[in-house]
Amino acid sequence: MRSAVFYGAISLDGYLADRDQQIDWLEKFEVPDAINQAYTDFMATIDTLIIGRNSFDYVASQFAEYPYPELMNYVYTSRPLPQASAQIQVPTQTPTELVKSLKNQPGQDLWIVGGGRIVTELIANQQLDKMIIQVAPILLGGGYRLFEALNQQTQFELVSVVKMGQYTEMTLVKK
Repeated sequence: MRSAVFYGAISLDGYLADRDQQIDWLEKFEVPDAINQAYTDFMATIDTLIIGRNSFDYVASQFAEYPYPELMNYVYTSRPLPQASAQIQVPTQTPTELVKSLKNQPGQDLWIVGGGRIVTELIANQQLDKMIIQVAPILLGGGYRLFEALNQQTQFELVSVVKMGQYTEMTLVKK
């Protein structure tokens, strides 16, 4: 069965992006080869990407061509998506419904890119199986959080912690 995996970097105070929806604060830290290798290894395990519109627009703006055309992309948005295609779709199901459905289909794991609303909904409905989080040693003091408020406590099991340059990578699995 496929797993739903969040993979991404956050600030020490838990933000995915700053108040201006930017992640340029990550550029303050050298990216060691270990992080590049971890990313390459992770990408070999997935074939599907689930992402919110703000994150999608940011990623798309950073490259001349969209960097994940070989993956099945599901973009959550309430606005028209000009890039929609066979590989970039706007789902009609909730993130929970989509993930449940995809888990029962053949394929590799699902990359839950975010944002926080998608991640939080999947945690609340016990559909996020694993998190691989790189924590950067910076306090942003505000912005867009990885986790929004939950109505219940949710416990994960810490599988590993690895220092990668100035980043700490934690791998956690659903308990």
